[in-house]
Amino acid sequence: MKKVFKFLVVAALSLFIGGVANAQIKLGVSPGIQIPVGDFGDFYKLGFGGGINGEYLVTENIGVGLNVGYYTFKGKEFDLGFDLDFGDDFEMDFDMSFGAERINIIPITLNGKYYFTTEGFQPYGGVDAGLYMLNSSFGGASNTDMYFGVAPVLGFQYGFTDALALDLNAKYNLIFSEGSTTSTLGFNVGIVFAFGK
Repeated sequence: MKKVFKFLVVAALSLFIGGVANAQIKLGVSPGIQIPVGDFGDFYKLGFGGGINGEYLVTENIGVGLNVGYYTFKGKEFDLGFDLDFGDDFEMDFDMSFGAERINIIPITLNGKYYFTTEGFQPYGGVDAGLYMLNSSFGGASNTDMYFGVAPVLGFQYGFTDALALDLNAKYNLIFSEGSTTSTLGFNVGIVFAFGK
């Protein structure tokens, strides 16, 4: 019985190690921009940053992986000026300027992709889902909150070689923050390195 058990363990490990050795893993880096949408766009300017990602191809067409990103947005400046008139003898002018607040968005998401073709030009669709850290700063004070979010993604990879590809994609990030949804439309351009093919 022990010999049968040992044989099964060795056989399972051999299959696992062989499967990992023959599996394709992709690692990528992708700088990009984020366009604030909706209410978020009323208060913040264009965001800049990028991300790193890892992907495991379950089949030639289906990949699953992990993304980590960092994007920073500068707040828009608003000037508020008004006059108070208390009659002929007394009048006051007020000019107030609200300094630009900054917010950083750090997505940590799992993703799934479906590649419509498997060689050369490879268009794909997929979705990211996970946690989004929002770090805001104003007047020297900072605050960090964490929310769940999703991001449908459309893009393509173009393989220069079996091990190197260009990746372009667009993501619509929906962050379910308190009271409203924080939304951004992201465009990313990156390089992907493939291993194990």
